[in-house]
Amino acid sequence: MTAVAASNNSEELILELFDVLERCPASARDAATDAALEAISKRGTPEEPEEPVPEAIKSEPSFMQPKSAYDRYRDAQRDRLARQHPELEPMQLNEKMRLTWAELGEAARAPYVQQAHAERDAWQEAQGVQPEPWDSDRPRKPPSVFDLWSRATKPRETIGAQKSEAQVRKQISELYKALTPEQRQPYQAEYDRTMPKFLEDEKAWAAKWNLVKTCKGFVPSTHPAAINKAKRLSGDVSTSGDTPPLPTSYPKALDMWSRDLKETYRTKFPSLNPPDLLKKMKADWAAMTDEDPVKSDYKRRSAKLKEEYASRYSEWQEKQCEDGPRKKRRAAVNADLSGDSRVTEEGSGLANAAHFSDAQKAVLESQRALWEREPTHEDALDLSSRAHEALARRFASEISEEPPTDLLKHYYSMIANWLKRRS
Repeated sequence: MTAVAASNNSEELILELFDVLERCPASARDAATDAALEAISKRGTPEEPEEPVPEAIKSEPSFMQPKSAYDRYRDAQRDRLARQHPELEPMQLNEKMRLTWAELGEAARAPYVQQAHAERDAWQEAQGVQPEPWDSDRPRKPPSVFDLWSRATKPRETIGAQKSEAQVRKQISELYKALTPEQRQPYQAEYDRTMPKFLEDEKAWAAKWNLVKTCKGFVPSTHPAAINKAKRLSGDVSTSGDTPPLPTSYPKALDMWSRDLKETYRTKFPSLNPPDLLKKMKADWAAMTDEDPVKSDYKRRSAKLKEEYASRYSEWQEKQCEDGPRKKRRAAVNADLSGDSRVTEEGSGLANAAHFSDAQKAVLESQRALWEREPTHEDALDLSSRAHEALARRFASEISEEPPTDLLKHYYSMIANWLKRRS
C-alpha cells in the first residue's frame, strides 16, 4: 500500500489501487481495499492555496481615500472563496470573508496591513495631508457597552447573513435592547471601570500638547475656535471679534398669518380641537391666491425677515468656522481656477463642471458599452473599475491643468451617479 499512499492525484490513486488488488491474494483483498480507500479519504482534495496579496499598482496617486487592509484582503480572496463555496449568496459570502478575516492572526494580516499603510502614507503625501503631531500618542477611547456585548456574544454569527446589512444591524440592535439589566451589568461594569481612566489620560494628553476641545475636536489653544470658546466661557462677548450666538430662524408667511388669526379661528370654530383647527387654517391659506393682498403682504414680510436672517447666519458661520460655509469654500476654488485660459467667463471650477458636455457623454457611453462587452478591459467603465477614477481625472484636467481635489471628487461622484442611473 506504500505506492498508493505516496500519490497525490486521485486518478493515479485509483489506477494504483486496481494494480495492487490484482497482485494481492484473494484473502487479503478486502483488507487492502479498506486501507486504500481510507488513505484516499484522508488525503482528500488539496485545499486551494490563498491567492497572493496583489502588488500595488504603480500609477499616479489616487485622489480618493485608499483601501483598508480588510478591503484588500476581501478583493484578493473573494474569487477563491466563491469557487470553494458556490452555494453561498453574495451577502453570505461577504459574511464568511468577514469572519475569516476576524480569525486571521497578525502574521497573516501583516501583508495587507503593510500595503494599506504604505498607500495611505503615499496618498497623504500626495494630497498634502500631514498627520497632526499629537495624534501619535493619543489615548484610545474604550469600547462602549454595546461594543463589549457584541464582541463577547458575536450576534452576527447567530443571526447569519441577511439580504442587506441594514437588516443585520436592526436585528442586532433589537437583541441589545432586549437585554435585562442583569445581563447588561457585566459590560456596564467594565465600561465604568475603563472610561474614567481614559478621561484622565485624555486630559493629561491634551495638557501635554496644549490642546483645547472645541466643536472641531481637539485643536491648539492658539486656534480661533479655541480662542472663541475661551471667551464664551469667560463671559467676555463684548468685542466685535467674538462669535455671536446662533441666530434664530425667521417665521414663514403661513406661521405669521396663523399666529395673528389663531384667536379669531378659535372663536369661529369652537368645536375643533387644536390639530383640526390648524388643518383648517392651512386649507384656508392654500385656497388664497398669490395675488390676494393679505397673503402677498405676509409673504413680503417673511421674505424680508429671511434676508435679515441669512445675513446674521452668514456672519455667525464665518466667525464660528475658520473656513466659512461650503459655498464660500467652493467660490474660493473657482477663484483659484479663474486664471486658467480654458475657463470661460460664464463659469469656472466646480460651477463649470455642473453637467457633462456632449463629448464627455459620448466617452461615458463608449466606455460603459466596453464594460458590457469586455469587463476586464482597462478602459471598461464601472463603479469599481480603475477607469472610473481615470475619467474623473481626465474630465477635471479639461478645466484646470492641476485640478484641486474638490474638482476631482466632484467628477468622480458625477460619474458614479451616472452609472447608478444606468444600472
